[in-house]
Amino acid sequence: MKFRDIHTHNLQAPPGSLISLPLEVLLQGPQAFAWRQGAAYSVGLHPWFVPEEWPAVVDALSDWLRWPQVVALGECGLDRLCATPYDRQLLAFRAQLPLARRQAVPLVLHCVRAWDDVLPLLRREGPLPSDVVFHGFRGKPQQARQLFSKGYGLSFGPRFNAASLRLCPPARRYAETDDSAFSIAQVEVLHRQALGEAFGACPPQNDFR
Repeated sequence: MKFRDIHTHNLQAPPGSLISLPLEVLLQGPQAFAWRQGAAYSVGLHPWFVPEEWPAVVDALSDWLRWPQVVALGECGLDRLCATPYDRQLLAFRAQLPLARRQAVPLVLHCVRAWDDVLPLLRREGPLPSDVVFHGFRGKPQQARQLFSKGYGLSFGPRFNAASLRLCPPARRYAETDDSAFSIAQVEVLHRQALGEAFGACPPQNDFR
């Protein structure tokens, strides 16, 4: 699979986008969803929105992942700055990791000041059959190097650390719009300015598998 926009919350995003479905859609179930022809989706429990009844939602994710239009798990992960109780986030994240292995789908991760938990959990889970990408990466070059040296991908949106973007190998580098008002073309312009690349070049579309 090749995506120009590896992570967006825009349900009307153009082709070449990986659309992350919100909790309210997940709760309705895949049978009730208005699938867009040719669109690709990811499903996961965002750490901001992990409900008390999260085990039922994780069970529902297994059902969603059986649909061919759903090609990735996420976004999921941990966030120490949001209002969701951290213990609840941990339990829900741990429960989702085996789904990436069982369904052999890529994993899109959200991590805010929780590296000391996320990385050991990934290590404990062992090598996954598909790609693991940290979305919305804004960290420093030292952290970027630590992640891509372990084989993880980094996805950069409209706000990013330019030195980290330049350091990241092209094969580990992705672009995204997330929940911003930017188009993916605008994000690519920002990235190319940071990279010093010509604007006439074809936009990168890395394999995501």
